[in-house]
Amino acid sequence: MFYSQSNRNFVFNHPSFKDLRENIKKLFLTPLPEPYYSHNFAKPGGYSLLLETEHFWDLTLTPKLLLFQADSWVCPGAASRLPQFLKCHYVGAPWRKNHKVCPCLVGVGNGGFSIRDKEAMKRVIRSDPVDPRATIPAEDVYFCSHLQGSTPSKSIAVHFAHEGSYDGEDSVDVYIRAEQILQERSTSWRQSALA
Repeated sequence: MFYSQSNRNFVFNHPSFKDLRENIKKLFLTPLPEPYYSHNFAKPGGYSLLLETEHFWDLTLTPKLLLFQADSWVCPGAASRLPQFLKCHYVGAPWRKNHKVCPCLVGVGNGGFSIRDKEAMKRVIRSDPVDPRATIPAEDVYFCSHLQGSTPSKSIAVHFAHEGSYDGEDSVDVYIRAEQILQERSTSWRQSALA
């Protein structure tokens, strides 16, 4: 697990992470390289720029990487469904129908919970490097637009992850933004109050 200056104490002291590191010995902590270690990831583009550097991918220990953000929810039975997606160079939830930013033809690639192939990511970076002085593209849009032949179809990717909603199909993950959950709770509460 990579960590930065802003979450170092949490990562080292959280009981679950501590147990995984000290007793089970299944968690390896790696500080992000500078300038990212002390970078404020609340600033736009910082996270994307990090993933769009070859240096980041050189630090990873395995040929495949499971990236997940704090608003990812792993579904029951995920471990048994995950292996079928390891052959993909990139898989993330299908984009929502109203997503207008991504030029991906197959419509797959939300990076909030995704599997990435280390060498494929490095090939994309070498073939079309991002200029850090320009507008930084969202990393998932950047990668999926270059890997269209290496991503599964929407009908397959929906069994990997869902973005924004869950229809009950078997899946590894549901990716729901916190503000969406709060909005849905608020709507549900209002409907209950008015009933």
